[in-house]
Amino acid sequence: MDGSACAVRVLLLGPPKILTASSSVPVAGPLQVALLSLLSVHPGRVLATAELIGRLWPSGAPPSAATALRVHVTRLRSTLSDPRCLPFTGRGYTLDRDLVDTDAEVFETLTTGPDSYTHLRAHETDSYLVCRL
Repeated sequence: MDGSACAVRVLLLGPPKILTASSSVPVAGPLQVALLSLLSVHPGRVLATAELIGRLWPSGAPPSAATALRVHVTRLRSTLSDPRCLPFTGRGYTLDRDLVDTDAEVFETLTTGPDSYTHLRAHETDSYLVCRL
């Protein structure tokens, strides 16, 4: 990790993984990957349970979809190593922006703005993002 306040980094640019201070864990299963991707694309935004079910099962949710979603959230929380990373807010789930960031966010930060080249060179050897200019 790069010393930022975030305790967990989600890697989306490549095989999905979750990085913590002590481990690198691949995300297993297509629904786990889809759930993590949905939450990561909208960090800090609460995604309603119904919206998540609709996106995870676009051809029609099975009768057990709400239970299945809870099971996938529980597994994802376990992979994230801290349940506070993925809280339930009463109407849906969100990734806590103070605890979780993504490689996509880091990449966007490093590649936009007038100092992007300098930022990229400074982070060139980081284990989560290797850029060759």
